[in-house]
Amino acid sequence: MYRLEQKWTCTNNRCRNFNLNLPGHIQTCPACNTQLIEREFVELLEENKYKEAFALNYNTFCVRVEINADARKYFSAMVKNLRKEILNKQKYISNEEKQLFESNETQICVHTLAHQLMLSLPLVEHGANSRDIDFMLIEVPSNYKIVGYFFDTCEHGTGMCDTLIKYLETAFMKAKFLVDNCPCKYGCSSCTTIQRCPDDNKALFKSVGLSLLEEIINSTQTKIINQ
Repeated sequence: MYRLEQKWTCTNNRCRNFNLNLPGHIQTCPACNTQLIEREFVELLEENKYKEAFALNYNTFCVRVEINADARKYFSAMVKNLRKEILNKQKYISNEEKQLFESNETQICVHTLAHQLMLSLPLVEHGANSRDIDFMLIEVPSNYKIVGYFFDTCEHGTGMCDTLIKYLETAFMKAKFLVDNCPCKYGCSSCTTIQRCPDDNKALFKSVGLSLLEEIINSTQTKIINQ
């Protein structure tokens, strides 16, 4: 059993108040004067261990995303360049930046972009809910592929996969707006992280997703002009 809470906290990982629950009315951290942000915290209250793994099966709609070699090459170059930029600016890697250095480049790009697209859906269509769609990454060891699946979160579907495909270009633009205007630095529940994520919010990095969104939107606009 878990408890999900929204807490105001300090984002400075060198501060003694980092990730501690602070009163929101003070606005800035009393120790380091960093602007406080509201984050989701998940606390484990009770754990029951079963002899056999619990599995939930249902039939629903999904969208398969397969990453080809050219895309993987592009993702690898983007993430490696960002790593170099960070190391050129600072000597130490913060806790928030560890995922960028410890995770696979393709996983970071695809996973982050998928989260940001799902969180944008309420801005795309009236009545849409980002909780009605989910995403997971699967590695295929036999051919070294990484495959992603968007899927509706209930039996027989919610319509969110259909909405994503139908309004994909709009979703890219709304996702960029959402991420670009979020005050957090590394990604929060408003723009990048999702509490129910099957992959435990690993391999996510806000600025990687924003760069991809900008590139996709600019490429789409260029094609329209050329036509």
